[in-house]
Amino acid sequence: MSRRPTAPPTAGARRAWTVLLSVLVPVAVLAVIGMVLTWPGSVDDAGRRQLSDVVVELDQARVTATDAQRCDGSVEDVQPDGTVPEQVDCLQVTATVTSGPREGRSAQVFATAGLTADDVPVGTPVVLQYYPAADGAPAIWAWHDFARAIPLGAFALAFALVTVLVAGARGSGR
Repeated sequence: MSRRPTAPPTAGARRAWTVLLSVLVPVAVLAVIGMVLTWPGSVDDAGRRQLSDVVVELDQARVTATDAQRCDGSVEDVQPDGTVPEQVDCLQVTATVTSGPREGRSAQVFATAGLTADDVPVGTPVVLQYYPAADGAPAIWAWHDFARAIPLGAFALAFALVTVLVAGARGSGR
């Protein structure tokens, strides 16, 4: 295999490389300096936090009651100016678990900020998070989301059907 001789780089190509390197080298040096300056130091055992695995189980449930309340503001309620109101409207949902080992148990959770009783009528299927009791703390229930398996499945099926029909019509030349 023969190699063709390459032409020497033009003045424009040399200038482009010079500009490129004059920008990249200082940026790389500054990045290394930034990493060195912000590198975490050693932490003694007293300052170390122990992390443990948190077991979260998802349970299907059906809403049996809702109660609009006033609650303390939280991070979810931050206003455009960055402040958190002291009190906000919140929705406490009572739901009965409909599947799994906790079927039939009732749980009270607070719904996601901004939801109202009209958004979560009685009978609405929802998904709840269950945190089993651990390290002396009691079991905890929390809101996860609306149960969307059937609506999303129906939507996917309708999409697939329309796709097949359109592709069939296009393929047959109609």
